[in-house]
Amino acid sequence: SSDPPKQEECPPIRPPLHAMQQIIVVGGGLGGLSAAHTVLEHGIKVCVIDKNAFFGGNSTKATSGINGALTRAQRNLKIPDSPEIFSEDTMRGGASRPDLVKVLCEESAPSVDWIPPPPPRGLLGGGGG
Repeated sequence: SSDPPKQEECPPIRPPLHAMQQIIVVGGGLGGLSAAHTVLEHGIKVCVIDKNAFFGGNSTKATSGINGALTRAQRNLKIPDSPEIFSEDTMRGGASRPDLVKVLCEESAPSVDWIPPPPPRGLLGGGGG
């Protein structure tokens, strides 16, 4: 009688993040640039590629800002808001997935707070300040 053949261990599907030397992010919209930033925070080189000649994706169309409820700015300025108010506004605006609206509205503040504020006008030069 012979022993059954040993099974070789399968390599992991992807190496752990700390073992990677460079990551390619496809898409230069808000999601792609957020992912690239997170990679850089872990000390890993990142290359972002996009089909357009500029970054921003659909986020460049968000001229009125990025919505959130109970953000740091709202709390500092004592602006009354809540995830419930944000949900009602979003549903009234035409959203059709209450389950996704709930996640969006309840998790929006940390996402908005993660984005740093813009520099003061004129700080970057260009004379417009």
